[in-house]
Amino acid sequence: MMNSSLLSFFFFSFSFLLIVVNTQSACNSQCSLYGQNTACGTNCPPCRQKNNNRGAIPYTCWNYSGTGCPRNMIDCSKQASTPAPTPKPAPAPAPKSAPASALASAPAPTPKPTPKPAPAPVPAPGPAVSSGSTQIKVSGRQLLVNGQPFFGKGVCYSAVPRGQWPDSKDSAMAWDWYSSPEVYNRDIPRLKQMNVNLIRTYGWRSNVNHNAFLDALRAAGIYIIIGWNWDWNLFSSSNGQQQMISDLTTNVRNHAAHPAVLGWAVGNELNTRGGADANAVWSFVGKLRDVIHSTESQMGVTQHPVGSTVADGPTLYDLVKQRSGSVDIWFIQLYKGNTFYDFFTRYQSASSLPLIITEYGVDSYDASQGREDEGIQASWLTSLTNEIKSNKGVASGGCVFQFTDAWYACGNINQHDLCGGFTNGSPDHQENTEYYGLFRITNSQVSVAPNADTLQAKAAYNAIANAYR
Repeated sequence: MMNSSLLSFFFFSFSFLLIVVNTQSACNSQCSLYGQNTACGTNCPPCRQKNNNRGAIPYTCWNYSGTGCPRNMIDCSKQASTPAPTPKPAPAPAPKSAPASALASAPAPTPKPTPKPAPAPVPAPGPAVSSGSTQIKVSGRQLLVNGQPFFGKGVCYSAVPRGQWPDSKDSAMAWDWYSSPEVYNRDIPRLKQMNVNLIRTYGWRSNVNHNAFLDALRAAGIYIIIGWNWDWNLFSSSNGQQQMISDLTTNVRNHAAHPAVLGWAVGNELNTRGGADANAVWSFVGKLRDVIHSTESQMGVTQHPVGSTVADGPTLYDLVKQRSGSVDIWFIQLYKGNTFYDFFTRYQSASSLPLIITEYGVDSYDASQGREDEGIQASWLTSLTNEIKSNKGVASGGCVFQFTDAWYACGNINQHDLCGGFTNGSPDHQENTEYYGLFRITNSQVSVAPNADTLQAKAAYNAIANAYR
């Protein structure tokens, strides 16, 4: 229902209001298509959406100008007709000789305008993208990369800038940091100095080619498990499922030929969705795996292993035993404390598929002390990482959760908050969701593209670097 101020505006500017109403209706229609609840404003309509496992993402802003809601993002402070900023070409790669401690504490470089674009990072010697991907093969419990056993020394790479929401095919932000050299050229040297050889992501825009980012990973000797977001709203209908297949196929065609790709993660913690038909879910996971393999075969590239990340829980071992026909590899996320207890023994009895632990870790905030305790975080991560390494016969690696603190996780993207419930997986028995990062964000202002946040390493950074030697 219109309020009094809107009625007044109607009488003073009928023609302008007619445009707003039409575009607002178009926005509602477009957001409905993507399964989101809407609350469209006159300049910057937010489309409300839920993150599939880590709480609610209140809104993102959609650019519209009378023709619907194209997937073109703008800053809320700007006019609706302002186009999304275009990422600048990548600067030259950071020197690789800097010590880890110096690199970890160094502030992110401030981009400077130049008359000519800087050259993109040069990939390390190896097969060119056009000549086919790295050869990945599943052999029993092992992953073989170019014929050699692979063990992933990984990090969950999520570099969501302060003041922004996570980027994916469903929830776009002010810019796509996987396409922002100012961000990934800040981060990849740090990952290399940490002795990381694997990252996993949570989802990016499938219709955007991220090969410059993959080139930079390749140059640093880092592989990637590409995460792809599962849209529960689309999954609820046959037409929606066809949209999901189309989106995933686009993603595969854009990236499968790149030699930095290790595999695909379809969905995130699908076993945490209450009320979902498990048979339908895992049948569709298997169908998506077949779509990926078929698309890669048509491209003439190696068929990468496809998995789906699942959360720990009382039915975990039954799940991996019963649903192994839907995946090539299991990606499991564990928060048990400072040890994995009998997990590796029980997994070995439940499944013969390869395994990567795609999330493990502990936050740095100690609620009992009312402050961060970096020492406890570093100690627990060292213990957990060494335990994974001692079980190489069962696990093909693990990924520490996560690269930077997640300012968005509690709902206020401009504030570093405390939130999370009781857990046995933390020393204070309290999950502090925004404090899992190996790096903290120290800049006092919101980052606006293409500027990158300033990062400061926690003690866990050096702990992981030593454990990954």
